[in-house]
Amino acid sequence: MQGTVTKFGTTKNGKQTIYIDEKMYFVGRCDVSGLEPGALISFEAHAFSDDGKLWGLDKWGKLPNGNGAMVPLARVESRPVHTIPTGSRDEPVRTDPAISNWIAHAIQAGLIKDPEDIEKWVSAARNALKGQS
Repeated sequence: MQGTVTKFGTTKNGKQTIYIDEKMYFVGRCDVSGLEPGALISFEAHAFSDDGKLWGLDKWGKLPNGNGAMVPLARVESRPVHTIPTGSRDEPVRTDPAISNWIAHAIQAGLIKDPEDIEKWVSAARNALKGQS
């Protein structure tokens, strides 16, 4: 899940809590010392009450520019869409969106760590698509 840290709190019993998008999570053993309100995070949590109202934070990680500030968008030059002939009279298959999504997911999963590796992955994805047609 993703969310923005809203605030920190403490229950009547002294249990530390964190509010993510205004929803309360019990911190438990999870170290939240590096978080501050406004931080954009990715997190995992679990419900631990029968009615699903009590949630515990399992782990978290800051997302890029996770301080709540807006990231300016870079200007993107438009390029022609790469296509793969399908062997039919139909319109060729558009591949750039699929390849872009695959690369984005590989980056998120930590499989691509250096920008120099992106072209290798793009080439491999294109070759994989060509093998399907």
